[in-house]
Amino acid sequence: MYYHLRVWSEKDETGVSILDKVLQKLMKQIRNENLRRDKTTFGIVDTPSVRNYVDTMGLPHAIAVTIADVTDRDGAIQMILLNLDNLSHVEKFLVDAVYSGR
Repeated sequence: MYYHLRVWSEKDETGVSILDKVLQKLMKQIRNENLRRDKTTFGIVDTPSVRNYVDTMGLPHAIAVTIADVTDRDGAIQMILLNLDNLSHVEKFLVDAVYSGR
């Protein structure tokens, strides 16, 4: 399983992985079927050890896996920076208190 994740996550010459392409195509199709714009303007950041950003429909727009000693706040920032293209229309993020650095 990890082998396939690693292969599908490798970025091509344009900097986009197979996994990213599939995720974006599916997300766009589902959002369009529900009369939504391709890109969300609001979403929720959730962070176990895999940081992810989902829209109000629960569709993932960004995912980043970090090592255990990365704080939730730093992991979320890393996830956002690595996925700026997918999050280019986001106006607001919903996060919990763990992101405040307290």
